Amino acid sequence: MLILIKGRTLCDVPENESELQTMLFLMDGLCRAPSPVLMIVSDVEMAGKVALAIHDGSAPWEDRPQRVGTLLRLDLAGIAGFPADAVATLASELGDTDDWLFLPDIGVLLESPSGRRFLDELMRSVANGGVAAVIASVSREVLARLPVECPRLMGFATVLNPGEAGAETLTYARSIVSSSNNPEDVGWLITVRYELSQKIANDPDSPITLTDSRLQLVDRIQMVVRDDAPPLGVIISLASDAFSVAQEDAALETAAIAAKCLVGRALRRDEDVVAARAIFYG
Repeated sequence: MLILIKGRTLCDVPENESELQTMLFLMDGLCRAPSPVLMIVSDVEMAGKVALAIHDGSAPWEDRPQRVGTLLRLDLAGIAGFPADAVATLASELGDTDDWLFLPDIGVLLESPSGRRFLDELMRSVANGGVAAVIASVSREVLARLPVECPRLMGFATVLNPGEAGAETLTYARSIVSSSNNPEDVGWLITVRYELSQKIANDPDSPITLTDSRLQLVDRIQMVVRDDAPPLGVIISLASDAFSVAQEDAALETAAIAAKCLVGRALRRDEDVVAARAIFYG
């Protein structure tokens, strides 16, 4: 199978906000050091107590950052009523400190254009590691809306479900199910992030022949390259009938194998190839 690794033209400009958010969810998988985000599925009071315990160190958090400033409880209703330019300024200022942000009832931000704008700007800060940490409370009803209405937040966040008798479960979303106006968008589209310390051996602008039989399910690969540095990663489209929506693990494993083949050399001990995000178009 012959696959052309495309250079700097990754994709067309999205036609609407929903498609833009979906594309950004996919591209966020290339981020190597985003800020930690924790969403607590509970009422605001309980989530606030958990946030305080995590902040003061009395409760564990695997993603706890080294930067620890003040835990700021944001007035989300007030932010939702801000002018758009003020929202952008606020998000920029919050992303330039060591303070942690606590967002009580994050669903409030989904109900207004300014609230959504704040979430967009905050996710931009999370992506580049600007804000120190974000902890939010979310209801189960709002959590079910987020993969469609704010997929970037779902992609970055670990979701904490406090259970009975102190039991807790942690989950995270590396894939979402979506639809597209483009009839060619069917099946799995996957971001594989390169964590490379040296350049790849293959020429990013030359056709590559993949002979591994497992890779016959790969339809197209686009490489995200940088000047004078290893590529950030690849966006891999699998054949429309390769894997069902229930076969996420197999789809991501196939994409990771393909991405590793494209490196053209053995990985060093400090290098990795990570299948980070995926969209299933059904």
